[in-house]
Amino acid sequence: MKNILTLIVFLCISYVHGQDLTVQVNTEEIILIPGETFQLEAFLLDAEGKKIKDGELNFYTANGKYAESNEEGLVTAYEPGNARVIIIGRMSEDEGYGRADIPVTINFAGASSITLESIPTVIFTGQSMQLTASVIDSKGFEITGANPKFLSKNDK
Repeated sequence: MKNILTLIVFLCISYVHGQDLTVQVNTEEIILIPGETFQLEAFLLDAEGKKIKDGELNFYTANGKYAESNEEGLVTAYEPGNARVIIIGRMSEDEGYGRADIPVTINFAGASSITLESIPTVIFTGQSMQLTASVIDSKGFEITGANPKFLSKNDK
């Protein structure tokens, strides 16, 4: 009987000790352009879905070259690319944790200039030529993979 009572007490302590925690976040993904920010709001929930007031949330960033989160969950976009914000929530070191991964996409801002390279000074009728262009967005980043189309027209 003593062994059964010990087992029941152990199981009860293990249940409290290893409870399931969930991190609930105000968005499933973030899409920004360089220079923009987004404030994440996160809560730690227990196994029954109740907010845990004394839980601790930590914000981490993968691919911090593109975006970064501070310790309060403010995400700042730096340059076009993809990053992730990882939020870890705990009650204490011994009581398990919850985790949320939020993908962050940083898009190019709208195109603001096109620079043509290697333009000949004279073009003759019937001559074809290859033009190379760099497309720059309004934040100063070169838009990789941009394929501008060129048309010419002479009404005279």
